[in-house]
Amino acid sequence: MLTLLGKGRRNNMTSNVFRLIICFALMLGIAQPLAQAAESHPQFNVKASKEHGIETGSELTITVRGEALQDMFGYELVMEYDRERLVFLRAASLQTPGYRVTPQEKNGEIVFAFTKVGASTAAISGAADLASFTFRASGEGEAYVSLVKAKAVKKDATALEYAPLARVELDISASTLPEPVISFPDVPEEHWAKEAIDRAVTLGIVKGYADGTFKPQKPVTRAEFVTMLVRALQPRNPLISDKAAFTDEAEIGEWARAEVGLAVGNGWINGFSDGSFRPGRQITRSEMTTIAARALGLAVTGEERSESGMESFSDWSRVPAWAKPAFAAAVEKGLIQGRGGNRLAPEEPTNRAESIVLILRLLDYSAGVQAGQ
Repeated sequence: MLTLLGKGRRNNMTSNVFRLIICFALMLGIAQPLAQAAESHPQFNVKASKEHGIETGSELTITVRGEALQDMFGYELVMEYDRERLVFLRAASLQTPGYRVTPQEKNGEIVFAFTKVGASTAAISGAADLASFTFRASGEGEAYVSLVKAKAVKKDATALEYAPLARVELDISASTLPEPVISFPDVPEEHWAKEAIDRAVTLGIVKGYADGTFKPQKPVTRAEFVTMLVRALQPRNPLISDKAAFTDEAEIGEWARAEVGLAVGNGWINGFSDGSFRPGRQITRSEMTTIAARALGLAVTGEERSESGMESFSDWSRVPAWAKPAFAAAVEKGLIQGRGGNRLAPEEPTNRAESIVLILRLLDYSAGVQAGQ
């Protein structure tokens, strides 16, 4: 029986993650009684890539480092951060090779675990960088990130728990980047989506192309839409998902990888029945509408959403059954409108102008809901 030394808050989330670490250690076939605390305890500290002059919208990385480590084979770290001024993006282990547990985030607390695997794999001793945590600055003022608990697992499966209370203070100020000059030759003043395009560019949701154009009619891929949506809504309690289970994960560009992980973790996207995501495929209006409804937490099942009145659209019968509840919810909330001929055009691709207009409607709707809470 393993007994954890030290005091600290315990909950089901941390216990479940730690069990995974123990299971991997036990796979080595080595289980010894809990080791007594050594005279020289390991020390843990945190360091920020930047502490001052941080501007809203920028990213920063917090590195957790261990000193005087003794035969450490795995770890579990519990971080706390300022949810009012920081958005958690991702976590990574700085020790390889090994197995990392997908970070769990809830109410400003992050639990992240890692273990080496293999009887011949060397343990960590001395000083070493253990993990990195990346955040986006979202609000002005004094922010913080703290390491409040660290569990060290040895190769013999014994474990010790520490409460280092390592903390870094961050000074965040308003962005000083000049507002972009918005002028696209292919988006004239009379373009139906010009106001939305200009606003989206100003907010940093989307950019123009290197040749100075915006290409409003260009079809949007699944990866592009998800990336724009995450940038716009910026989920406050993101659940990061590595989602390596996507069979075509290697096709997801680095520019979209974090956003796709956030969308999966929050339940906005599921992928296809064959396990693929198909990031480069043009997104259809059915897919776009369904993802949008999920992102807002709208009812998207037939039992929860009335579809009465939708028969007025000339192609309602062509809407896939799985997308009908989402279309009904989006139309009811005024988030989506039909195309010419009173059509929903469910299987037609979505272009850049349409996707931007929808995303801004989602942003405004979300802001209105939060203001009314």
